Amino acid sequence: MAKQANDPSGDWTAGIVAIFAALLLGGAIPIALYYTLYVPRVQARIAEEKRLENQQAEQAALVAREERVRKLEEDAAEMEKRLRQVEENFTAPVDRDVLISKITNFARDHNIRLPAEQANVLRAKIVYEGGQEITFAKGLKAVPIIINCQATFHDFCRFLTQIENMKDAVLIIESLDINGDQNGGNSHRFEVVLYSIERRDIAAVGTN
Repeated sequence: MAKQANDPSGDWTAGIVAIFAALLLGGAIPIALYYTLYVPRVQARIAEEKRLENQQAEQAALVAREERVRKLEEDAAEMEKRLRQVEENFTAPVDRDVLISKITNFARDHNIRLPAEQANVLRAKIVYEGGQEITFAKGLKAVPIIINCQATFHDFCRFLTQIENMKDAVLIIESLDINGDQNGGNSHRFEVVLYSIERRDIAAVGTN
């Protein structure tokens, strides 16, 4: 026998199907919103946080490098100060002629004379610059100065003491030759080779 048109069981089935359909369709909207709006924003936030972390790390590295550079600059300034203190009394390179002139004047003050055989030689000099300078590491130079003279021991020692006590030059004796007076007198012949240490351009030290 066929079911009646108004069978109550058919209505229940249709109603249940309608309820499930409504639930499924209603749930699809939040799921779609989750994947289309929320997830991309979370990913963007994570990427932004990562970028911020990278920027902070780069900034910290720059600050550390700046501190190292500042420390190196402070060390360089301290070393320059120490070098200037060490070399402040060295002879300035442009003052060689001035230095030789000063030593020549010291010689006159202490009765230091040319050797007898050179006394009448034109342009003969008691003090003159040697030919071979010494070059040390980092630009330091030593210029030879030769003193060829005749004097008593007393006068020569006073002369040499004044040279060693000069305030604006550092002079180091390399050799000293003495020939006694062949006539039995007290006028002896002295030949001294000394080196004048020249100061450097401190600011340029270590830049090459």
